[in-house]
Amino acid sequence: MRQFQILTSLIFVISALGCGGDEPKAFIETIYQLRCPSDLAGCSRDGQQVDIFGYHSEPNDDLGSPAGDVSLTCSYVTGGTGRTLAFDVRIGSGASAPRLRITGALVNEAAGGSVGGGCQVMLIDDSNTYAAACSGSAPSAEVPCQLGPVSLMDGEFGPEISTTLLCTNITAATNPLQLRRNLEHGAGSPLRTPAALRLINCDGT
Repeated sequence: MRQFQILTSLIFVISALGCGGDEPKAFIETIYQLRCPSDLAGCSRDGQQVDIFGYHSEPNDDLGSPAGDVSLTCSYVTGGTGRTLAFDVRIGSGASAPRLRITGALVNEAAGGSVGGGCQVMLIDDSNTYAAACSGSAPSAEVPCQLGPVSLMDGEFGPEISTTLLCTNITAATNPLQLRRNLEHGAGSPLRTPAALRLINCDGT
């Protein structure tokens, strides 16, 4: 079903190009959820599982959640000593719309796509904004988020970037003691399973 959706959307994009349309749209596939840490008393509700499968400015897949249009920008550009990955995705609109953003992820392709320090993660869940530093190392108190090795390949539907994201004890500035969560793959998966990320047709690829 989902592969069929990519194929039909791709056919539409190719048709548009043949008529003088724009470049192919960026695409994202990911499932993630903010979960309560086991040591946080009073945290009784995990966040909404966010299941995104769609192209920029088009509706999220019917099998995904939440409903709404996908807003996506992504880039993987060369500069300095490597390439820098950045993306920003939101579903729907308004202050409570789920959003995930990564900036400043410097990737060393010669070292298997490992990510250095300096990147930042920001996400919105239930109108709360969480932020944390990230790197390629295991989550720690100083750097709560781990971005897995980044790979770039020529995929069936365009240049395809793959990586993973896992965060432990990321906080919201409005209430860092109680608004403390782990970002993981989502419901039905073992705890501390990283969220998988797939991006297609990003700038710079």
